[in-house]
Amino acid sequence: MKLNVANIFSMLRIVISPVFFVLLISGNDTGIIIASILYLIAALTDFFDGWFARKYHEVTMTGKFIDPLADKFLTSFAFIAFSILDIVPWWMTIIIILRDTMTTIMRVLSGNGKLVIKTSWPAKTKTFIQMVFIAIVIFLLFLLAVIEENSIKTIIIDIIYSDITYLIMFGITVLTIWTAVEYIMQNKSYFNNIKDKNL
Repeated sequence: MKLNVANIFSMLRIVISPVFFVLLISGNDTGIIIASILYLIAALTDFFDGWFARKYHEVTMTGKFIDPLADKFLTSFAFIAFSILDIVPWWMTIIIILRDTMTTIMRVLSGNGKLVIKTSWPAKTKTFIQMVFIAIVIFLLFLLAVIEENSIKTIIIDIIYSDITYLIMFGITVLTIWTAVEYIMQNKSYFNNIKDKNL
């Protein structure tokens, strides 16, 4: 597997994700601040891998696999951290991880090049909304770590653990289920291929 600059940016996002996770759940302000910075760096790699691939014509099958995989690493670690911190219900996080695991397995098993696993517009939108939601929550956690005024801290905590946060996450979960169903329907050839092999 040959890596170009775009692929290296994607791989960097995969490497950053577990470190970001450990620091985010560390419970100390310094860890949360560093985790916030790492998330910003990871988000920038998501921009630059696509930019480099398009600008320098480095769009490859490897990149098409690693880029969404790196996104899934980052979002999964973030949602697991949010569940540990009681910001997001575990059942929502589990649904998101199961969906991402399913699509990743499909991509791995179709890696012979004979099957093309399609990524739909709703799926891309889902990932974008997830990233924005994660960024907002992390920014609020960052503010908690750097602000000393208790009254402001209380307001931020109320926002993080509010019904609005729950409803937004619920909407993301519904969209995730929708894209999972759509993913299966649009890639029937994959499942037909598996069925034929088992006959």
